[in-house]
Amino acid sequence: MVAIEDARSSVRAVVAEHPCPSWLQGIATANRLRNTSSGHEESDPQVVFATMQQLCMHGKVAQRLAAARMLSRVSRYADVNVLDFLRGNNISSEGFGMRDKASEVRAAAATTAGVLARDTGNPAIIASLIDLFEDSDGTVRSSALSALSKVAALGSDQYCVDTLLLRLAGSSWSARVLSAQALGDIAVRGMPSVVSGLAAALADDDWAVQKAAAKSMGIVANVGDLFALEALLPLLHDADWRVRKTAVVAIGNVAERGCLRAITAILLRLDDTSVAAPQRLDQGTADVLDVKLSAVIVLERLAEANDAHVLGALYTFQGSLRLPLDDKLHRAVMHACENLSAVIAHDVEIDGERGCGAGGEGDEYEDESCSVASDESVRSVSSCDSSDEALFHNVHALDYAHYPATVGAGGG
Repeated sequence: MVAIEDARSSVRAVVAEHPCPSWLQGIATANRLRNTSSGHEESDPQVVFATMQQLCMHGKVAQRLAAARMLSRVSRYADVNVLDFLRGNNISSEGFGMRDKASEVRAAAATTAGVLARDTGNPAIIASLIDLFEDSDGTVRSSALSALSKVAALGSDQYCVDTLLLRLAGSSWSARVLSAQALGDIAVRGMPSVVSGLAAALADDDWAVQKAAAKSMGIVANVGDLFALEALLPLLHDADWRVRKTAVVAIGNVAERGCLRAITAILLRLDDTSVAAPQRLDQGTADVLDVKLSAVIVLERLAEANDAHVLGALYTFQGSLRLPLDDKLHRAVMHACENLSAVIAHDVEIDGERGCGAGGEGDEYEDESCSVASDESVRSVSSCDSSDEALFHNVHALDYAHYPATVGAGGG
């Protein structure tokens, strides 16, 4: 027995001189937490929480990141203790979760909070996620926006809507952009306060805020809402091509078929021009084509069948195109003329989100595009081949993400 005790004492002395590396301790703790969640050990919530604390307060970013992600799998739904821990608002978790110094941990904590508090409308989580709209890291802001759309109950969370409207008028540009986007995700069509708030944001000095507000306006405003339509029309002459394109798409979602005010304004975008000097050979052409392409699709949506004025403008515009440079635009014009000339009535959906009618599912953030979904009856009379059909179901075929913010000022 004496020999065994001496051996143990020697081992303890060695361990004291050469402690286990922190990364190895983290792995061991993570394995214990996995086993606890899998039923291999006692599944007492206190055990899970205690083990979670060991991970979350770890000095290594990788271990804290693993903990933030793992909590979505091992914690109970809407567990208040875990949610408070993720917010970083109690003493034991100060500096962790959404307040962690590492941006990847903050992003993971926001994502996990969205999973654990889904559809709860938890005001504390909503407030913390909206606070992250001002984070310096884009990934954190994006994660917070995605999580907020999960936590807030669609159309019934007045607290969230009111908070977003306040941030929409705030000083932080990133908070204004994300608040406008979030309102498009959670608000239902026709909410007067949201439509008014977005209309005010359309006059923002920042192009990104204008673009986000225009996109959400096209989702939230009722079809035929003249107030929303009048608020969107000035953006058709904005200096930034991305704002003009988004406004074209939003007007297509808000205006009623046959609305002369909207049709006349969209027709002017067929002559969309860029006054900014392109920094690359294709930019000065590509951004303008994108606005024109959106205008053609919206005209197909809004014009009445056999509208001689619109058909004449489209045929004249078609004659000015240069092939093969304008091939995509040329085929889009042909498609619109054929459908507008058809006797069979048809509908066109703009932007693939909630459509132009009474509703539907919206997408999550980020890149807007235009898509056309014609009835089978229209497809049967269309002479477009299969490649054309693919184009018209995804006309946003060019990648514009790399274009600089200075490209695409527009006249009109």
